[in-house]
Amino acid sequence: MEENRNEILENVNEIERLYDERVNIRTSKTLEHILPGLLKFHKKMDSIEKSSANPFFKSKYTNLDTILKHIKPLLAEEGIFIYQSIIDGGNDMLSIKTILFHESGEYIESDSVPFPIDKKNIQGTMSSISYIRRYAINSVCNLAFKDEDDDGNMASQSQPISTPAAPTTERTSARSGRRSAR
Repeated sequence: MEENRNEILENVNEIERLYDERVNIRTSKTLEHILPGLLKFHKKMDSIEKSSANPFFKSKYTNLDTILKHIKPLLAEEGIFIYQSIIDGGNDMLSIKTILFHESGEYIESDSVPFPIDKKNIQGTMSSISYIRRYAINSVCNLAFKDEDDDGNMASQSQPISTPAAPTTERTSARSGRRSAR
């Protein structure tokens, strides 16, 4: 039992290390114009309604068009526009580069973690791209959505497994600031 726990912890630590290496945020040398613009954007930005239905999981989500219709005008008021491009991650994986540009020339740029392309046809590829773009925008713009987020529980339809709690110590990843149990 202890060997399994240690192996799991080693795997979690390795995943965290790989994630920390993959998350890549870059900025211009100065942020004196773009950061105040983003602050004003967030003061005006309301939660976005989940208006699209996923019949397979019987859940609601916010589609890319709805997100862009909400954020683009508010960002533009602050002299900011959003740009996204596709990055080939190899091995049937895609990433999205998302850049927030300010009219001053300042920018904040982020690459998503690579995601697999589930279907090997144009519809499947475009669906994956749309999905990744939505989540990349959510991440860079720190968006909020109406309705409770069920953390994927509805989609998985699995029941929680009750296990005894093991003693842990907390550690914080130096690169991401995220805490993990050890």
